[in-house]
Amino acid sequence: MAVFPATAAIQVAPPFNADYTLSDLGSVPGLPSRYGGLTFKYDDVDTILIGGYANDSRGKLYSIKVVRDSEKHIIGFSGTATFFADAAYNDGGVVFGPGQVLFLARWPVNQLGMTKPGSSITDKIIDLGPLGVVSSPGGLNFVPQGFPGAGKLKVVSWPGGQWYTLSFEPDGVGTYNISSATYATTIVGGPEGFIYVPPGSPGFENYKSMLVSEYSGDKIAAYKIDTNGDPIPGTRVDFVTGLDGAEGAAIDPLTGDFLFSTFGGGDRVIVVRGFAPPPCLEEPVASAGQDQTIPFGLWVTLNGSGSYDPCPGPEPLSYGWSFVSRPGGSSLADGDLVGGKTPFASFLPDVSGSYLLRLTVYDGEHIVSDEVKIDVMGGRPVAEAGPNQNVDLDREATLDGSDSYDPDGNLLGFLWTLESKPPGSILSDADILGKTTPSPSFKPDVEGVYGFQLVVHNESAGSDPDTVEIHAFSSQGNIAPNARAGKRQNRKINTLVVLDGSESYDPDDGPAEFMAYEWSLKTVPSGSSLLGVGLIDADQVSASFVPDVAGEYVVRLRVFDGLASDVDEVVIVAYADNVPPNARAGKDTKATPGAQVILNGNGSFDPDNGPGPLTYDWRFVFLPTGSALNDGHIINRTTPTAKFTPDVEGAYVLELRVSDGTDSDRDHTMVIATTDGWVEVTPNEGTIGTQFTLTGHHYEFGSAKGKLFMGKRPLKPLTWASESIFIRVKKPNPPGTYDVKILPKKPKGGIQQVIWEPRAFRVRVPEVKEVGFVSPSEGYRVAGEFFGTKKGRIYLGDLPCKVRTWAMNPATNESEATFLLPKGVASGTFMLDVVNKVGKGKIKVTIP
Repeated sequence: MAVFPATAAIQVAPPFNADYTLSDLGSVPGLPSRYGGLTFKYDDVDTILIGGYANDSRGKLYSIKVVRDSEKHIIGFSGTATFFADAAYNDGGVVFGPGQVLFLARWPVNQLGMTKPGSSITDKIIDLGPLGVVSSPGGLNFVPQGFPGAGKLKVVSWPGGQWYTLSFEPDGVGTYNISSATYATTIVGGPEGFIYVPPGSPGFENYKSMLVSEYSGDKIAAYKIDTNGDPIPGTRVDFVTGLDGAEGAAIDPLTGDFLFSTFGGGDRVIVVRGFAPPPCLEEPVASAGQDQTIPFGLWVTLNGSGSYDPCPGPEPLSYGWSFVSRPGGSSLADGDLVGGKTPFASFLPDVSGSYLLRLTVYDGEHIVSDEVKIDVMGGRPVAEAGPNQNVDLDREATLDGSDSYDPDGNLLGFLWTLESKPPGSILSDADILGKTTPSPSFKPDVEGVYGFQLVVHNESAGSDPDTVEIHAFSSQGNIAPNARAGKRQNRKINTLVVLDGSESYDPDDGPAEFMAYEWSLKTVPSGSSLLGVGLIDADQVSASFVPDVAGEYVVRLRVFDGLASDVDEVVIVAYADNVPPNARAGKDTKATPGAQVILNGNGSFDPDNGPGPLTYDWRFVFLPTGSALNDGHIINRTTPTAKFTPDVEGAYVLELRVSDGTDSDRDHTMVIATTDGWVEVTPNEGTIGTQFTLTGHHYEFGSAKGKLFMGKRPLKPLTWASESIFIRVKKPNPPGTYDVKILPKKPKGGIQQVIWEPRAFRVRVPEVKEVGFVSPSEGYRVAGEFFGTKKGRIYLGDLPCKVRTWAMNPATNESEATFLLPKGVASGTFMLDVVNKVGKGKIKVTIP
């Protein structure tokens, strides 16, 4: 290394020479002549990338290690330069930008090139001529944080010195589009590479100065910058003189030393010492690697080696892997990750489906994370035996395995077995009616707990068994209720999650008049502050909470009927980035063979409405023996309301898969085609004022009005006919799911007929979907379902709002209301409650 004396041709110009010294690092070993620009590798402060064969179609970028002294200053090179990436026509501008994409000025072709992380080619080329850039770019850089115009991309042309700001945005494939070039000014000297001077450097105002390599002028010039980060031409002064073809420019991220390259006859790298180290405004970068799709049965290797610390310290990076979400049926936990505290972790999937994992890195001061999705394809089917049940000893109990699935979309076979029974029971597998179907039934013979096992299979493999317990109670005593916490949900962090326990039911509807609800958080992701914190409306049928970090939240619901209780759990998966959609295939139903069935996936939703519109795909999971149907018989199968016609009696299970273009979700519905008598309830959910119809299939209610019950509570029909009964809900049951019982008028001397449809109607609290401002006079409009036909109340936080209008379609439950804000309400974010006599619905609103 040569240190130039003050009398040498190359020197720091006064007055800067009082604080700065020059050192010649010489030529880079192995680097082809005609040096281009240079920069430090984003994840390694001891590696420089520098252009060779500059301005030539043969141009390439090379990497070279540097040698540092005890004070971390660069004093030379280690080894020989090696190929890093193609860089045809590279010039003085080489810099890493957002997403660690490498940006290159391409001279004389008037282009900008981009190379993605890990790539060795120029992945994208932008022609700058059509944007108005005068040929051709010599230098480019991004304005650092803290400077005026921070984050903007600046480009300067050689030889004319025209200076531009380029507007850029992600193109969705890892590089960027350049949408415009805005001319700012013109500088002299044939400018090439340039840098912004680190604050604290002697002789320069903090965050207000830059240095420019002048190829034509054989100098390094210093400028003051304006409020947009552009050089002010009238402020130019010499910083280094006596050069031969100044080219690239870079700042050492460790020491602040200024490095520049020279082109042609010089072909050297020179360093100027005396600058302050650049402030470290950046946190570490966590990189969990690329998403993967692998076959079931193989180990998954995770790769976090792309993580780095732009400003190393105060400690070396530490690593931690964890599961954010797993497919249904998976029992894996963070402890199953081999090497979970290293960059390279691994695990063996236990079921197929999508696994989302998070890598967290820590440098002793900052914690950052990144996520990666692993799609495991193929493999064995998954059995889902359904939730445990509390049932009446005197009634037939039905099992439900309709949520079982095959990851490859194959049809499933079912086999149920009786694994345990109470003392005194004489039941066996032979007493399971329909044990090779998704929904068999059995009649308990004594009180106690019956344990059933379900195994499903495709043509080549069987599932692991899943089990369910059915607890039979004598109707002479109390029958415990059944808690139902709702379906698994995918949600966005920091947004309101509404929980719904209204599918909970009590077989004997008592002894308490109201079933009590108690919600709580059982587990939360690492880093969440919500464990032990009460949920909003935790004692209501519909509770809510706001997830504060990404990951799985397990929420527990306990219901109590006055004597006994039951518990159920639901998983809420919160995401920081794209949120997968939520598939909703509709309620199980019955049909008559030969009658068309309309499926209903309209309840499916995407919490973040993107990146693409929802797409739908229906398929059969199970067909009854003798059916000749296949997926091709599903009409409009790529719409939410597909149709099919059952051709034989039995259970038909269909899967609905919805996708937002990136992620997907599945749900199932079961249609029982039967010639036995059954009652169709339309609609099958509602509130105050809902009108619904009971239609008899293979049943006759008689022409004389009989009696109706929802649970234990009587209903008054508006009309009664032999095949249909029309009802309006005047005094609704408490929220929950109820049996409907019909007692046709008993003929003289005859036997009382009892028609019973289990869990046929769900009483709902208001569901709030959207709120919007209408006008100063009309106020705000709130829309949703189940508001009721009688005017209720609206609260903003604890403050009552003036309700102007209130309406609900009694046939569809679609609802809306308008209201005025309480006087004196300041802007901010509030909880808005819509309340009727059944309960309340909630939404988070922002008042500007």
